[in-house]
Amino acid sequence: MATLCESFEEVPEGGKPDPALWTTPADIKVDGLHPALGGKRSLHMPPRGAGGSYITETKNIPGGGKTFYGRMLFWFEQLPLQKPGSLYHWVMVAPQGGGMNLRIGGHVERDGSNWIRFNPGGPGGETGLSDLTAVMEAKRWYCLEWYFDTPNNEARFWFDGQERPVLHWKDSVAGWHFPPAGITSIGFGFEEYQGAPSPFELFIDEIALGTQRIGCGGAPVLADPSDTSTLKPPPAGQGNGVACGGGAACAAGQKCCTDQTHGSFNPRCVAGGATCLAASAQIACDGPEDCAGQACCLESASQISGCQAACDMGTFVRLCHTAADCAAGQSCCPSNFTPNAGIHYSQCKAGAC
Repeated sequence: MATLCESFEEVPEGGKPDPALWTTPADIKVDGLHPALGGKRSLHMPPRGAGGSYITETKNIPGGGKTFYGRMLFWFEQLPLQKPGSLYHWVMVAPQGGGMNLRIGGHVERDGSNWIRFNPGGPGGETGLSDLTAVMEAKRWYCLEWYFDTPNNEARFWFDGQERPVLHWKDSVAGWHFPPAGITSIGFGFEEYQGAPSPFELFIDEIALGTQRIGCGGAPVLADPSDTSTLKPPPAGQGNGVACGGGAACAAGQKCCTDQTHGSFNPRCVAGGATCLAASAQIACDGPEDCAGQACCLESASQISGCQAACDMGTFVRLCHTAADCAAGQSCCPSNFTPNAGIHYSQCKAGAC
């Protein structure tokens, strides 16, 4: 059940959101250029360089700011035309409390890919979880949902209705704990730190906060991720040769685990049964040669691979090296992982790559 709903429908063209609810800076306005879900208005963050601003709410955060769900729809009118030298780091939701900022936003990487990142920060620095396959393009609506349980140090996220396992924070980084007393303010808007020469432009609509999951309000959604417990590691003693970073391939009994908790990717070979905290991918096999009569399957939302009888169900895809590893009519195509992640695999797709 939503206890706060903001669709901006009652705001005049060019006006500001309800001042009894929102604190709004001068450069943010409501207009009718890109409303969501058949409405007439949405919140418009105009193009700008480095910096940003938010509409901020402090009075109606449910669950005392400790345990609550949220939802918003967003539309990138434009993304930077120039690829960054390193990255463009941006934020569109800024929950704060207890000296911490639990930012929700993303990165545009050197290859131009634009993906979601959960980025807690505070006096001691910052950390985060990155979802390298929750990739966003310009000129379409996306639905973002989240859940916070700050006393228990947990956050979950849904992208277009699909839960994103690699963004599930539960004691994910040692030494980092959400404010036990909860979130005291939450901002919606846009901020970018590096100053892209051709800046971002964003629209936000259908903001909601509540004590239960809210859903996407009729916007198109993706299928839920398949259960990865069915995926098994390659048979004992079998070399898998999974490429991992810039070094040698992983040896028998290992998997490639990568995270980006500290601002740079850290792909490394670890034991197949090891726990990868804050992992953005765990690749135990990368083709049928690793799986002794079974298929090598990847669950596409969690980016976990392993062996099982077949991959043609749910959100699993088959990993391959050549088209001969795939079914008739399929091609073996490189993944869309950003190259500097250090994860390299190809997957079977219908038609041409």
